[in-house]
Amino acid sequence: MDPEWAEHLRDRVHALQLGDRVRFLGQVPYEKIRGYYSGSQMLVFPSMLETFGHPLLEAMICGTPVAASDLPPFREVLGDAAAYFDPCDARSIARVVEDVLGRADETRARAERGRERVKRFSWTRSVDLLCECFERSLAGH
Repeated sequence: MDPEWAEHLRDRVHALQLGDRVRFLGQVPYEKIRGYYSGSQMLVFPSMLETFGHPLLEAMICGTPVAASDLPPFREVLGDAAAYFDPCDARSIARVVEDVLGRADETRARAERGRERVKRFSWTRSVDLLCECFERSLAGH
């Protein structure tokens, strides 16, 4: 994370007196990531611009509920396994977070759909699809 942005976030956490609820972990070793996801109530992913979103898959693998920006790439990756919000609207984000936390049965069902959905993604499949795309493109020339 950009150091200036991190400092800004720390200042906001302090100003809002959220120090007991927010922790800045810094870089987390990859072998520990699964434990963080598994111990989380949800992943909130308020990104404005993404081409894929690997943390979304990581959360789904762990059965962690996902709340994400309503962006086309996220809809493609997550489908009906996530709750979506407008990343430009703090109230929208808050409503979705409250909804995910407040509707345990629906949230469990979404997380289970996520565990199934993530099976569609693999590096091997990604490479195979990319090669197919190249072959179709080259065949057209």
